[in-house]
Amino acid sequence: IFLPGMSIIKTKIVSENSWFAFCFNVLETKALFFHFKMTFRLKIRFGFFNIIILALNFFLRIIQQEQ
Repeated sequence: IFLPGMSIIKTKIVSENSWFAFCFNVLETKALFFHFKMTFRLKIRFGFFNIIILALNFFLRIIQQEQ
């Protein structure tokens, strides 16, 4: 969930070694479990932070276009 490059690395390693694939699957399931275990308040806080960052990027893009 929080590591977008993981799947690309995993597909490269899977063809070479199945043991690495197993380790990656274990890591991914642990990451998923940790993500769902997080408190709702923390999720809301991170979501709000992401929205602020998206808004800032949007405004910066508009400002750059006007120049």
